[in-house]
Amino acid sequence: MPKKKVYVNDHLIGEARTWREVYALIKAQGLVFLAKPGAAEGPSGFYVSGPLVQRSLMSLERQREKP
Repeated sequence: MPKKKVYVNDHLIGEARTWREVYALIKAQGLVFLAKPGAAEGPSGFYVSGPLVQRSLMSLERQREKP
């Protein structure tokens, strides 16, 4: 099964073969949705959309400092 591009709110975040891989990629990226996101699959990509939880600049800075 070939890999497809994964888009979250029209932003490319990676590639996956299955929905399980899509949601693992979203989790690895640290993306959190406010509610259950909409999801669709096309011939060349997976598309997930919904409002994301905004992270504070402080938490982003702490993540960058970690090795």
